[in-house]
Amino acid sequence: MTEKELLDLVGRVHHAFATDDVELAVSLFAEDGEYDQFNGQVAKGHEKIREVLTPQFEHAWGEMRFDHKTEFANEAAGTVVTTWTASMTLKEKPVTFDGIDVFYCKNGKLQRKETYTKAKMALLSSEYKVL
Repeated sequence: MTEKELLDLVGRVHHAFATDDVELAVSLFAEDGEYDQFNGQVAKGHEKIREVLTPQFEHAWGEMRFDHKTEFANEAAGTVVTTWTASMTLKEKPVTFDGIDVFYCKNGKLQRKETYTKAKMALLSSEYKVL
């Protein structure tokens, strides 16, 4: 994929997350694609990816929004790296945290999405039951 194609694909992923469109998000993954979540769990295939994205898109932990900071595409490797700050409200308290996504792309689809984050302890707390 060209750099433009890589960035366009990731732009569609960002749009799906911004509009809570789980079906669009799932459709951007290859049939056997993988979503490696910030908690270390990996969802493989459309059904499992839909299963793990649905609660987030339905605001189970509050409405979550991402402010994308930077993105780097590597055409030779078929990868895109983005940095972002997420903001949400948990138990009526505003929470923000920074993260990085690494997208592995091939033939116009996501083969794998890895999420790494500097989540505040509130996200790891059993009080919020995010993990």
